[in-house]
Amino acid sequence: AAPGEDSRALYVADAVEEAARLDDASFQSVLFPGSLRTFAGFDFSATFSASKPPAGGLEALQTQIGFTVGALRSAERMHLSTPQGTDPAHMHLRWLPCAGDAGNHTVCVDAVDSLAAGVPTCLRRAASVQRCLRVRVNPDPAPRFLTGEGQTPTEPIEVVMGQTVALPVVAVDDNCMDTVALSLHPDTAAAGAALGEGELVAVEEGGVALPCRALRRVLTWTPSTSQGGMVGELCVAATDTGGNGRCKGQLPHTTLHCVGVRVRRCEYALQYDQELQQLAGMFGTDWMRLWSLNPDLMHPDFLVLGNADATIHVGHLMVAAEGEEPAKLAARMGMPLAQLQLLNHDLDVTQPIPPGATICVMPNSCEGKAGSAFRQDYADPSFARDPPQ
Repeated sequence: AAPGEDSRALYVADAVEEAARLDDASFQSVLFPGSLRTFAGFDFSATFSASKPPAGGLEALQTQIGFTVGALRSAERMHLSTPQGTDPAHMHLRWLPCAGDAGNHTVCVDAVDSLAAGVPTCLRRAASVQRCLRVRVNPDPAPRFLTGEGQTPTEPIEVVMGQTVALPVVAVDDNCMDTVALSLHPDTAAAGAALGEGELVAVEEGGVALPCRALRRVLTWTPSTSQGGMVGELCVAATDTGGNGRCKGQLPHTTLHCVGVRVRRCEYALQYDQELQQLAGMFGTDWMRLWSLNPDLMHPDFLVLGNADATIHVGHLMVAAEGEEPAKLAARMGMPLAQLQLLNHDLDVTQPIPPGATICVMPNSCEGKAGSAFRQDYADPSFARDPPQ
């Protein structure tokens, strides 16, 4: 203010994303035509404060500071407190914007005072320069998954039975006032997957730090002995709160992310301290058949462990011919139908096997049929002739 003029300083404390007074640069950025962002369904608050001049003849006089406010839109959900304090004086604004309030809203305020008795009439009242705070209300966004190195995977994965996979899952809500929860899709939970404990982490996207922290959890899954041949997805849901629940019709948002997964047939990842005898019981067979399927094992009682990629064959791959039926195939291989189902997660034992489909079998030479479906009898009489003299 020019020398000799009375003035009142008006500042705004931001209580939306940081409970701290804005500095001068930030303060100017939220004044009209700048704006302060908030989201539908979440409480917004701001504080207007005014004080008397730091120097001058009026400084020692009794001063009562108040405020005048311009017309308010959405007044049914916007509340202004009575002024509190004398120097400085504060007025608090509280507002719950809902979905119908999306857009820009402006609140204009100036500080006015009333001086003590005996002060010349011309100086009885003074007012500050009017300040206008513009608030931009955005629709509440749905949470999203962050992908990239060290974050949520997008490419399909291939594993073997008994091999544990650990997949990081990272989700963020661009509304920093909202909270994100991660949960397994029911089908993924039924497949045996689990989510580890969550942690809030600072994240970047495209090399730029995001203002909101993300929730990170690790999905772990170990395909069981009955999931060989499984082709499916591991799915995680990210759900936000949808607001404080006081805006009619505003509900939580859920975003689903799935990763394709394929479990190789006839292969099992060796676990620590496992032997053929134990593995045989898991797959409904005996150690001799398992040993015969793994010629690289030089002794049936000793398995070389400690290699994270070590696998063992638990069956033989074959390609189904035209008209192949599960029950007849199992009988031919000398194996129970239940064992054929165990080795092939996607096999419907009540339907013919599609021609060309790859399946896993475990032949039993003692129980199977030695004859082939392509057997041919040769009746060449020359085989019966006496040998030449």
